[in-house]
Amino acid sequence: MLENILRSWPEVLSSWQVRSNSEIFLISNKIIFSAIIFCCLSGCATGSVRMIGVANNYKSGSCEVTIYQTKSQAIEGGLKREVCVVEGSSAFSFNHSIEGAIKNNIKKVCQCGVSRAYVESGHTESQMGVKGVSYINLIGFE
Repeated sequence: MLENILRSWPEVLSSWQVRSNSEIFLISNKIIFSAIIFCCLSGCATGSVRMIGVANNYKSGSCEVTIYQTKSQAIEGGLKREVCVVEGSSAFSFNHSIEGAIKNNIKKVCQCGVSRAYVESGHTESQMGVKGVSYINLIGFE
């Protein structure tokens, strides 16, 4: 059996295609260039949409807050006086959407002594197509 393997070895070696260093360099450069183009295009193709709708109620423990999407909705909902600004993020949570940032910071709104707030601004970081942490500014009002 060993003799058969040794006899067939020259045939195996002759069937392998030998590439020069310059061919290997060109192939590896093409692969790297393609990977860079793919990463850039996939990073540019991301985005998010936030629907503007009615107010939502959020609860965290004994704290329940009504969050309005815009200031004009808050005015319609009875905005009298702005009490506090809550700046927060979705860090240290699994939900990195704008809603996740709101849910993560409900207790801060309650600490202001109010039960209603509106979204002043919100954005989500994104790097190379990977969704990152969301940041939110809420205005608590009476």
